[in-house]
Amino acid sequence: MRFRRIAILFPGLLAGALCGASPTVLDLTAAGAVKVEENIGSCPRNGRLELTVPAASGLYAEKGLFPNIRFAPRNGKYFDFSEAGVLAAEVENLSPYPIDIVLEIQGELPDGRKALSKSGIALNAGEKSVLRHRFSPVVNTSFAPGGVFDPFPGFPNPRRPDPARITRIVLMCRRPMREFRFAVSPFVAEAPPERPAAALASPAAFYPCIDRFGQYRHADWPGKIRREADFTAAREREESDLAAHPLGTAGRTVYGGWADGPTLKATGHFRVEKYRGKWFFVDPAGKLFWSFGIDCLYPANPTCVDGRREYFEWLPERDDPKFGGLYGVNRRSSAFYRKKGIETPRTFDFHLANLLRKYGDCSPEQFARIAARRLPSWGFNTVGNWNTAEVRRICRMPYVVQAKAAGSPLLGTAPYNLYDVFEPGFQAAIEANMKREFRAALDDPYCIGFFVDNEVRWDKLPRLAEHVIAMPAETPARRALAARLKEKYRTIDALNRAWGTGYPGWDGLGRLPAGKRIPEADCRDFNRLALERYYRSCRDAVRNAAPRKLYLGSRFAGFQTLDAAEAEAEYADVVSANLYYRSIAHYTGVADKPLLVGEFHFGTTVAGSGSPGLQEASGREECAKAFTRYCESALYNPNCVGVHYFRYADQPVSGRTGDDENMQVGFVDGCDTPNQPMIDAARRIGNRLYEIRLKR
Repeated sequence: MRFRRIAILFPGLLAGALCGASPTVLDLTAAGAVKVEENIGSCPRNGRLELTVPAASGLYAEKGLFPNIRFAPRNGKYFDFSEAGVLAAEVENLSPYPIDIVLEIQGELPDGRKALSKSGIALNAGEKSVLRHRFSPVVNTSFAPGGVFDPFPGFPNPRRPDPARITRIVLMCRRPMREFRFAVSPFVAEAPPERPAAALASPAAFYPCIDRFGQYRHADWPGKIRREADFTAAREREESDLAAHPLGTAGRTVYGGWADGPTLKATGHFRVEKYRGKWFFVDPAGKLFWSFGIDCLYPANPTCVDGRREYFEWLPERDDPKFGGLYGVNRRSSAFYRKKGIETPRTFDFHLANLLRKYGDCSPEQFARIAARRLPSWGFNTVGNWNTAEVRRICRMPYVVQAKAAGSPLLGTAPYNLYDVFEPGFQAAIEANMKREFRAALDDPYCIGFFVDNEVRWDKLPRLAEHVIAMPAETPARRALAARLKEKYRTIDALNRAWGTGYPGWDGLGRLPAGKRIPEADCRDFNRLALERYYRSCRDAVRNAAPRKLYLGSRFAGFQTLDAAEAEAEYADVVSANLYYRSIAHYTGVADKPLLVGEFHFGTTVAGSGSPGLQEASGREECAKAFTRYCESALYNPNCVGVHYFRYADQPVSGRTGDDENMQVGFVDGCDTPNQPMIDAARRIGNRLYEIRLKR
């Protein structure tokens, strides 16, 4: 049913709570004058809009992947939400299983550039909750600090449209694997608009924008460090919290497995098995284990300071006896620095400086001792990817590690693109990396297994063959492609007829003539050949170097191509993917294989950073709710054997080295202050892992 009775109302006054007399900003059922487009069913009922979302035909289908309903102004160019700091609506899941919904806000910046921001909500079966979206008004376009991936609040940001210039509001569902129904109440303005600091008026007022502790100067929030003595107070508060929440080992084996659960075959190492229709790890003692972990457990967290000295309220002298040793050099400069002609900018690490202020020690061993107390108390049972030897040794809890491939990049810079998997030494290089970097893990019972590489983007290379055919004839990948084509076509004349080319012979293969393309079937065939070689080599490398460890795949960046997913599923013991969504309740991949989520997170901008990461929430409590629902959705998913949160600490608000990311997504901030709402949520999940997992 198509429904077009939609109204937009613009209030002059705002109320402070959703459940009170908040004025309606977007009424989905009142008669009005907006344009509506939809490919999901909708109808008004009981003052709400009820929607029915059809299932996608498959995870890798071309159609039906993002069913949505879109609201645009019929009169005028923009919706004006400049009087709404937070837009909120009550949403109810009318389905008997978990669902998730994306709210997409499309608009413009004051200079006319297009901008888009997203929020969303995941709901358990029958659950009713509030979907919130935070706006950030643009107040300055005359200058903007550089070297940060997301600008500080108040500056133009393509991921944060001007609330006065909203062109479309979209309710979207990302690749739903089952039909579901939900209802949305009228949207209200739940909070007044943010008022960015007056310091944004001019560079003279704005700089320095980073205080001596690495925090954003022009914002305030609970727990902000203001003086050295605050570190002592924060440490004492945490000591009380950790004492009140002792290590979560009740009913668990030394490996974190379910001691009170069934006893399966014990091998002395981790393995996988399906139990009561759901996949699990089995710990070395033969007990069910569901991996609940956190990534990026290392102390270093530097930011670049060259070319931006005016940003910082304080930087020590190079010969400062306490902090001078925390300077470094970045060997992989970002685009911001390359434009300045600075290839190796100097860095300073405020995170290490704050650990030194707080504990008198910022060594890797001290960091590991802190993590060893925190992680079990917070409910976690796994050290996730990107960790240190000290953390693995001192925490003494299950962990994963990532080996690296090596060789000649086929396109761009590895590992985000591809090495030449046809080089004779490709597999041996992986084995050498494992033995060199992770010798202690090769037969350690606490080691769950090995990833190889991270987010290798097969989906970015659908026509890899066209690139490879133009490479020198002696390139291993080029030889492999030529051999494949010769096997298929037999004669060069047959290939020329199929391709519309005029190659003189097999030795003359090379760059395609202008306007010619390799047939899709041949491109896909070569991709499959490369995929099979890649995943088989990775599996065999793990088998040879660590025969009792699991091969955990390559950590796909979200949805990948069907061919890539099938290849990983064929060779990996556990398929892995970094899934930045609200829910993965119905994510199943292409085979009945155990799935490990290598990364997910939720962030906000309420504590100074301009970047909420890849999944935004309106505040820390909302992040904690989103974290809870994500973990519950993973526990609901019969294929999922664990989730690892990205990341332990916030990235520097002034941007990390290499790519300037400044995400506020951590369980601690740059001053090592714990994010209590997230910790409370993790404890609730961690203490009930197996109860939630096996309740159905």
